[in-house]
Amino acid sequence: MKIKAIGKPTVFIFLILGLLLLQSSSCKKFLQVQPRDYMFEEEAFSTPKGVESVLNGIYQSLADSLSYGNALSLNATENMAQYYYSFRGPYSNVFRDFIYVVPEARTALNNIWSQSYRTILGVNNFCERLEAPSFNVLPAAQRNIMLGEAYAIRAYLHFDLLRMFGPVYAKDAAKQAIPYVRIVAREAQPVLPANEVVTAIMKDLEASLALLENDPVRTKGPDWSTASAEGQAVDYLSNRQRRMNYFAVKAFAARVLLYAGKKSEAWNSVQSMLTAQEAFFPWPTEPDYNKDPLLSKETFFGIENRKMYDYDRRMFSALLNDEVIATPAPARLDEIYNAASKDLRLKYWFKVGLEGDKTYKVMTKFSNTTVASSWLRYFQPLIRKSELYLIAAETAPVLEQGYYYLNTLRVNKGLPPVQYQPGSTTAELMSNIRAEYQREFIGEGQLFFMFKRLNLAEIPSYTGAATIPMDDWKYVPPVPDDESWYR
Repeated sequence: MKIKAIGKPTVFIFLILGLLLLQSSSCKKFLQVQPRDYMFEEEAFSTPKGVESVLNGIYQSLADSLSYGNALSLNATENMAQYYYSFRGPYSNVFRDFIYVVPEARTALNNIWSQSYRTILGVNNFCERLEAPSFNVLPAAQRNIMLGEAYAIRAYLHFDLLRMFGPVYAKDAAKQAIPYVRIVAREAQPVLPANEVVTAIMKDLEASLALLENDPVRTKGPDWSTASAEGQAVDYLSNRQRRMNYFAVKAFAARVLLYAGKKSEAWNSVQSMLTAQEAFFPWPTEPDYNKDPLLSKETFFGIENRKMYDYDRRMFSALLNDEVIATPAPARLDEIYNAASKDLRLKYWFKVGLEGDKTYKVMTKFSNTTVASSWLRYFQPLIRKSELYLIAAETAPVLEQGYYYLNTLRVNKGLPPVQYQPGSTTAELMSNIRAEYQREFIGEGQLFFMFKRLNLAEIPSYTGAATIPMDDWKYVPPVPDDESWYR
């Protein structure tokens, strides 16, 4: 099976549309550089501002509703993870019940696939231009960092295509999965086995880390201090949390390695950055949860999602009818958090929906009602410190170490530690790790993929009162019918 390709002119049209989208949104804060409407590709890549604007367009495409802006964060993946009891939307019950054959599910899956490959083609075009021997528009240091970011974005998109459409890796790593696309040309691309896709992802991440060796995030941190009150940073390399920075790539590499079952390598990746990141990405305190519910302090990488609060109103608002609101059933919420616990996530991410005469709790995690700073508005996390500690807990070579990292996370989330005892087991540790994934990543598109990675025979039901038997049919949605990059 091969995937049909498209030509470079179409790719650049996509990039220009991304720039126009950014310009029309009047997003003064996004990524520090205002995009411009360049009419031709040569002009766009002929000035530093033009190159910066093209990369900005790629970042903005990650926030598209068919990508991490909605489908792969708040919506399709969370229905598959059994978070929501009722929600009538484009990814609702058909994904919750794994009914992939109906037209609305097929269309949604095709759109996710297509949007991801459109962005990948834009990344490839960007890389091709900056890698050209004649390219001399940027200083070498800035060129390297921007290329490093682009390689990581390409790997990130391919990885989630693999997690969504690829086989259950734990048992079928050699099965066909997806194409890994590094070119912009009218050439068909072969579909690779899942393990070869992982190899390609890691190759891009290794190249990315080499290019990001001198990333200012390693010495200055995320550099919030350089932003003005309006959020306009003094230079393009500031505010590294909004870019695929060195720490984000290291953490993402650990995510990939764990998914591939390479626990010792994932452990090494985590250990290489645990101490280094601590000074720049502190654990949020309880007051932070109230004014910054998406926990930007501990976020290695996030995107600017200008529609995030629109999605919050459409999906989670207490004013919505019971039949359409996206919220965990009360029994499911209790199953996840335990109503009697002092979990900060339960306390600040869920409130009784009194505004809409609700007697149950609704999710407020993505609401802007308590966000204290305009600079924090629209910032949506994709890679966070919490995941780093959960990976460390799962991959630690000594069981007691695993409990240490688990408990570090729990204490910082308002929970008591789980005591390590001489009779403690790996199975007990994993049960606690799975529980923390459920509590930590609601609305962030991680839980279903954790279920799939572990190839769980059963997962908790959205009802909170049962489990759902799982199999390959439910874990592996079908690849789009026409097998094209996009239609």
